[in-house]
Amino acid sequence: MVELREFIVMSIKVGWLLTDRVIYSQSVGALDIDAIEKHADSVLELLNDDNTTDVYIIIDTLKITKFRVNVVTLNELTKRYLTHPRLKCSIDVTRHVKNQMLGNVVSDMAGIQWAHVETLEAGLQYLNTLDETLPPLEMSLFTSFQPLKEID
Repeated sequence: MVELREFIVMSIKVGWLLTDRVIYSQSVGALDIDAIEKHADSVLELLNDDNTTDVYIIIDTLKITKFRVNVVTLNELTKRYLTHPRLKCSIDVTRHVKNQMLGNVVSDMAGIQWAHVETLEAGLQYLNTLDETLPPLEMSLFTSFQPLKEID
């Protein structure tokens, strides 16, 4: 008998999409509690920088294959940065209904403005209408994105 094992490939990249204003986070693969905790720590590190004022985060979950975290734990971990006074809005980029519902619940519990979009381009368009002090945001920002943290 052949034993089948599941190999979990997971990575999260976190950094400034627009320095001191827009954080970008991209998750790939199967996420677990440890990954979410490291992600929260990385986002907090950026938010605690003295140069930041009104900050937005784009959380790209388009390439998540599995999400192994319950809502209560997810809320506890993400609330650490979602309630940060410098964070003004969280934009979740996903096509997964379950991730949309989780984002909605966690954002409501944290009391933060939250938006769901299905593409990165739609996320940038939303930000362009949300804050007039931001320069025009374009898709080319993603090609030049250099993560400050990579969580594997």
